[in-house]
Amino acid sequence: MTIGDNAAARPCPDKRYKNGPVDRRILLDKQRFQNEPWYVTTCVGAVGGDIMNKHIIKTTAFVLAAVWAGGSSAADPMCASAEQAQQIRDFYADNPGTAPVRAARQIRMPEELIASAIPAEHAAGTGGEDFAEVWKVITTWEKPMTVITKGADVFEVFSAIPSGERSTENQFYNLGHDHALSGHLRPDLYTSIYAYALPRGDGRVTRAVFFYDGSGPSIFGVVMSGRGPAPPDTELAKFDELMTVVRSLPPVCANP
Repeated sequence: MTIGDNAAARPCPDKRYKNGPVDRRILLDKQRFQNEPWYVTTCVGAVGGDIMNKHIIKTTAFVLAAVWAGGSSAADPMCASAEQAQQIRDFYADNPGTAPVRAARQIRMPEELIASAIPAEHAAGTGGEDFAEVWKVITTWEKPMTVITKGADVFEVFSAIPSGERSTENQFYNLGHDHALSGHLRPDLYTSIYAYALPRGDGRVTRAVFFYDGSGPSIFGVVMSGRGPAPPDTELAKFDELMTVVRSLPPVCANP
């Protein structure tokens, strides 16, 4: 691959299909993207007697390094007002144990705002700058469920939480590859982290920690218990440790 126009492009193969020559310019438009850091020249060649424009592709690894790792800063956290907090608590009085990610859809309020209003006896929150301390605790959990919500879709991954470390080259926090779950995080963009234990009213408790970036929805969350059977006492002790750690850290919002 070559960046932009810094090197000569190789000829494009003249691939033909049943409908004739394929104009590979449908990939992307050079004029729109040639100044972007991920612009890559791939080839030039003749198609149907015309000289093709240079073609470009987006390479995932290059986008990660050149775009996502670029300079950026965290937004402001969302904190509920006294009036909003009362509305949220009224909802929980009738819907105990509902995770904020689900409550947000029912009362049409941002998830992060809802998390900020959960009473202190059931929740604790801190800023994204304390990510490392929180992450260290949840890597000890046996096999929690990581929840990732994207639009109307929800992904659930049952896996131990891998340890990680800050990259020496960019802003990513790189997770290990020893478990099914892995990835590259940007905790420098996190605005708040909320751990909560919400009684469901049927003897079960929703125990989880969720991470936010000021946009409203959670980035992802890690759930220890919910609708299923209660975890063993050894795991419950680890969740209690998480709550103790988060409560020892500076709060992100004053509980209204």
